[in-house]
Amino acid sequence: MGFSVAASSAIIFTGLMFSAAILFSAVMHNYGDLDRTRDMQDDRNNAESDTAVALKDYWNNTTLMTINITNTGRTQLHASTLAMQANGTLITGDIVNVTVDGRVGTNIWNPQQVLTINVTHAAVPGETIKVNTEHGKDVTFKVI
Repeated sequence: MGFSVAASSAIIFTGLMFSAAILFSAVMHNYGDLDRTRDMQDDRNNAESDTAVALKDYWNNTTLMTINITNTGRTQLHASTLAMQANGTLITGDIVNVTVDGRVGTNIWNPQQVLTINVTHAAVPGETIKVNTEHGKDVTFKVI
């Protein structure tokens, strides 16, 4: 009788050790995931707070509008993420050409560089134009 109690105790103890090892591994893996998620959220928050854009100038004629926007923040932006609105209506599809400091075909918009957007949208006086960039920053102006 003495051996069976000792053997069953050893089996139960071994099972508890395996269970504890599996539980510890799962907890540490989830903690690592949470830590990486917090780091990614911090990076997004920093990028958002470091992003700023300002209207430099614009030209408007009967067939084409040209808008120059300066990246005044500290974050590199991407020209392909732009969205444009005219009085709340999306006109992103009307964008003909986008250049960064005169360079065609680039997607990188570094701080202090000027982004030029050519749009086949003839804005009328009083119309509100809004250009949305990454991280929720935008430039809004009324056409004169």
